[in-house]
Amino acid sequence: MYVIEYGAIPGHIADADCQERLDALLKQTWPNSVGRRLGIDMAAIDGNAWTEEVWEFARRHPASKLIMVRGRGEDTAPLLAKVRRERNERTGKLLRYSSRFFNFGASGLKMGLYRNVAKTDPMARGYVAFPRGLEDEYFRQLTAERRTAEKRHGFTVWRWTKDPSQANEGLDTILQAEAAAIKWGVRGLPDAIWDKLEQEREQPVAGQQIDLEDLLSGPRPAPPAGGAPALPSSPVAKPGRSFSRSGGKSSYMER
Repeated sequence: MYVIEYGAIPGHIADADCQERLDALLKQTWPNSVGRRLGIDMAAIDGNAWTEEVWEFARRHPASKLIMVRGRGEDTAPLLAKVRRERNERTGKLLRYSSRFFNFGASGLKMGLYRNVAKTDPMARGYVAFPRGLEDEYFRQLTAERRTAEKRHGFTVWRWTKDPSQANEGLDTILQAEAAAIKWGVRGLPDAIWDKLEQEREQPVAGQQIDLEDLLSGPRPAPPAGGAPALPSSPVAKPGRSFSRSGGKSSYMER
């Protein structure tokens, strides 16, 4: 996984200016190592709060491009599952957005992420690379939660607890990007499809001169020293939308 960029778009999801910026973000492209500009294959937007307003924005884009997501805290929750029975509490009517609304297993994804950020070998499965220039606040947000044990009815129960003084949008957004990548199919693609994508995306364009400035200013993974991420993001504006771009396979936006 490669984190490409992290930032915040100010405003509420219902604001026209905020929506315009999010529309532009969904259309944006970034140069890869051979100079090809790649766009977003699949994006996810947090639908846990302001759900109706999020739906009104999301419905403007194809469901094959943008999905709504929310995290489930149970350790046994599936990595991604479609919300199938989302109904109006008063009328019992099936809500329109249930067709593109997904729950993701936040607990399992957190455990996997925290294992992977400790890896120092870029070729290791699950290795997470971060671009230079991220501020310390981003990494504080990324590591704002930890597993703690509690006794309930004589049994030890583990749950995630957040430092009450620390924002955690950096963690939320990277988990939702992973959910978008899962929906896109990144975990189950056969080798033939990976080979096809490599041919399409990793080969220089014939006759094209690569813009050196684009490459130099593009994402450059900075392996963490000593097996742990160096702690670095701009303070997240609230209310607003934060975004994190991960890999070339997914992106997501989170409140």
